[in-house]
Amino acid sequence: MWRLDSLASFLTRLQGWGFTAVLLEIEDKFRFANHPSLIHADAPPHDEWKAWSQSCQAAGLEVIPLVQSLGHLEFVLKHPEYAHLREAPNLVTHLDPTNPQSVPFVREIIDEVIEVFAPRSHFHIGGDETGHLGRSPRLQSESMDALYLRQILPILRHVTKRGLRPLLWHDMGIPFRKS
Repeated sequence: MWRLDSLASFLTRLQGWGFTAVLLEIEDKFRFANHPSLIHADAPPHDEWKAWSQSCQAAGLEVIPLVQSLGHLEFVLKHPEYAHLREAPNLVTHLDPTNPQSVPFVREIIDEVIEVFAPRSHFHIGGDETGHLGRSPRLQSESMDALYLRQILPILRHVTKRGLRPLLWHDMGIPFRKS
């Protein structure tokens, strides 16, 4: 678990090297109000994260939170109470994009992170390493591209509506086309 004093020291060095932003992957390092089982025991409380974020911004470093929106959600899906969000019972790497609760779940945690960190211009939604998407027998007839976009596009729109420019890792080779 990160210690905020160590992060502050590291950020001072980054600033000295000319960096202007820091990307902070959230995962279980945040005390989600509605999801207590997702919280690491040593996660800082909201007021400490808020103060840290404000000190970064005062020093000229933009804080860009990263909340995973499809893959890399083992910290959520390993818990039995979130098993209903899995594509298959034994698959804890990514959400099921056909589950109507997947997008609202991600929106909720994104909104809470935005409220605490108050990012100025960008928000990262992850989106990488989803190569197992659509491998469950139930979804094998679905295109991986369509499944990916079904989850990612509503999240991109949500972040944009919050006044932020979404960032996305894009290593899956899915072509984005204007429609």
